[in-house]
Amino acid sequence: QSLQLEHAKQLSQLQEARERDTDRLERRLHEMQAELDRRSKDAEERAAERIETLGRELREESQALRRKGSEVRCMAEARDQLLEELSAAQADAQGALQAHEALLEQLRKEHEAAETQLTQMMLQAQDKQRRLGKLQVESFGEDGRDLHASVLEPAVAASGG
Repeated sequence: QSLQLEHAKQLSQLQEARERDTDRLERRLHEMQAELDRRSKDAEERAAERIETLGRELREESQALRRKGSEVRCMAEARDQLLEELSAAQADAQGALQAHEALLEQLRKEHEAAETQLTQMMLQAQDKQRRLGKLQVESFGEDGRDLHASVLEPAVAASGG
């Protein structure tokens, strides 16, 4: 009997030790579960914040891209308009250049005609001066008067020579 008592006592002590260990392990398990839950909650909150931040940044970037796209379209339209204006200006300049060249050609022809006319007039004037000189010589020889001073000088001035 004493053995049984001893054995029962040992069993009781073992049971108590096991219960203490079980309680301690359960408390530790609860602590670890609470810590795990806290860490999990913190990680979820950080992830949610990060996701929210990334979402906001993506929306901002999307808006910025839309604005840039709009600016690019406006610039492309302005470029196209400027190209049209440039093309029109080039066409106007080409027309003006052709008109200028035509005027220069006309002026060159008029200049050549005027030069030819001037040459002809100078030749005619020289011819008239020669004839006048002959007439003066003849007129001095006949009556001795200065025909040049009295008659021919006004006629030469009137003819442009």
